[in-house]
Amino acid sequence: MSEGERKIGRGFVALWLAFVTRRHKLVLSMAVLSTLVASTYAGLTLKVHTDHTDMLSAEIPFRRNDIALRQAFPGIEAGLIAFVEAGEPGRAETAARALAEALRTRQDVFGDLRHPPSDPFFRRHALLYLSLEDLDDRLVRLAAAAPLLGSLRQNPSLGGYAELFERLFDNVDELDDPEQLRRFLEALDVTAERFAAGQHWPLSWQALLAENDVRRSDRHVAVILLYPKLDFTTLKPAAAAATAVRDAFEALPVENRAGARLHLSGSALMFQEELETLGRGMLFVGLAALAAVSGLLWLGLGSWRAVAALVLTLLVGLGWSAAFAGLAIGTLNLISVAFAVLFIGLGVDFGIHFFVRALDNPGSDISRRLRLAGERCASVLGLCALSSALAFFAFLPTDYRGLSELGLISGTAMFIALAATFTVLPAALLTFRWSNADGRRDGGKLAVAVLLVEGIARRHPWRVLSVAALAGLLSLSFLPWASFDDDPMNLRDPNSPAVAALKRFSGESHVEPYLGEIVLSDIGDARHLARDLQELDTVRAVRSLDDLVPEDQEEKLSLLSDLTLFLPPSLTERPSKAPPADAERRAELERLQRILTSPKNPYPTMGARLSEALDQFVDADRERLADLERLMIGDLHELVTDLRLSLEADSIAPDSLPDRHRDLWQARDGRLRLSVVPSQDL
Repeated sequence: MSEGERKIGRGFVALWLAFVTRRHKLVLSMAVLSTLVASTYAGLTLKVHTDHTDMLSAEIPFRRNDIALRQAFPGIEAGLIAFVEAGEPGRAETAARALAEALRTRQDVFGDLRHPPSDPFFRRHALLYLSLEDLDDRLVRLAAAAPLLGSLRQNPSLGGYAELFERLFDNVDELDDPEQLRRFLEALDVTAERFAAGQHWPLSWQALLAENDVRRSDRHVAVILLYPKLDFTTLKPAAAAATAVRDAFEALPVENRAGARLHLSGSALMFQEELETLGRGMLFVGLAALAAVSGLLWLGLGSWRAVAALVLTLLVGLGWSAAFAGLAIGTLNLISVAFAVLFIGLGVDFGIHFFVRALDNPGSDISRRLRLAGERCASVLGLCALSSALAFFAFLPTDYRGLSELGLISGTAMFIALAATFTVLPAALLTFRWSNADGRRDGGKLAVAVLLVEGIARRHPWRVLSVAALAGLLSLSFLPWASFDDDPMNLRDPNSPAVAALKRFSGESHVEPYLGEIVLSDIGDARHLARDLQELDTVRAVRSLDDLVPEDQEEKLSLLSDLTLFLPPSLTERPSKAPPADAERRAELERLQRILTSPKNPYPTMGARLSEALDQFVDADRERLADLERLMIGDLHELVTDLRLSLEADSIAPDSLPDRHRDLWQARDGRLRLSVVPSQDL
């Protein structure tokens, strides 16, 4: 800049400051009024866009591929995942099925829901997806239990249990697995004892028919994939969906969710928790930064008038910057929202420099001192604003929209801070009647500490440099222990419920945090690539459309057909007896107790324990006895219904799959998706 240009610049600054100092009350009033208008405009127009996928430019290859993948396969990612955990598989699935049925009615909140055990197609064909060995074992167990199930199906009451145990005890020698009878008695005892203690714990037939004795301490998880309708104009885009799931789970009948616990996770919920933390954090950090700056200004200046003027200048500049963000961009993302904290930290430097210049100018005419201070520091502060703005504008070319928008807002805010310093600060100092006698000129104890350190550095420069160099070398020695963590999951709070749930249940029902996705046009190429990938040590599984077509279907359908020969008609027919009357139900309870304690019981200790548990209901009222009966019958109806549906299964081909299931793996234009699961926990 030439000397002539400097004179012109100083002349403009002098004229401007002359106007500001003469009309300081008007200038300050207009500044405050414009800030109110700017803040109102920002509040009405400036939105918060919280979709993290839009933080990257849609033009970069990864984003183009990702957008194309999600357009072709819109159901690829569930924004919300409900993990239903229980100590027994039957209880987890019972609760999950009831929850899924309740959530299917909430189309105002969820666009879709995926829970195969309650899906009509998978309920009908569930047994076909078992291996031949597992299916054969399952059918053997069902055939063995069929008479028992059929008997209770026809008479689902305490009297039905009395008849059943009387027949079982008379024919103990004919039982294929007498140990199964012991587990049956034990499970009924648990149900009765817990109900007496106030807990609804229905009998789980799925657990009883499991291959091994399922201990109640074991963990079993059922998974529901949910596709919520998100509101990205708020800091809680998934709030309505998460609340709907929690409310629906709490509203389930107590016997449906007995022993089950709900855990929510998913990308939308984890992102919402980040936003909530960010919202609380930004407010706290912003206020903390403002309080810290005010405290430091007080320590250095010792004048409340000067501190008030500087803080007011900051707030005015912040309001103007927010209005610019609303006008230029219209939205704030997760990164650009940090401009407020940056403005407070950097914007105050302009005011401090201006104010210190005013302190250095002698004389009692405050207006003249402020004009001289502005003229002398105008070029320096202009250069600072320009260099800071250029540093922020360097983010503009990046494809990362979060940084790009932050650079635009913060870079422009540096010029806004400069304008506020030469407008609001002198007007505020005059309006607040700041004087040379107000406060301290030496900077107080803060300056004393700084000068002490500076004095040591002046007297012992080589020693200070040596210590600094030694500290640098010592720091470098720790570099071998530094590593780069490339897992974005570790950027999240590990204690947040959604993150903790995903880490705990990863791998359950094909829920994986990181997958590779490949799209091909030819089915032959897809199958060939899937086989090649499966041979890699780094690949645990490759999922595709072929996974929805069970293997060995002819053999499995033949086994299901054979099962019908062993099933008594009573199992699939409707109950033949009406619910018993109150007096009859009480008599049936007493009869059941007598049979349990009869000498024919091969497990007398277990029978006596169950009878003793039932003693607590001898004098129970009608509703309590009916509840006991319902809990002891448990999920028998659901088990029989699923069995009847399984017997109606037919062969499955890719073309016969329901559209909503096939569309996950084959796009409408014929392209196929392969999902690659890594062998290691990434």
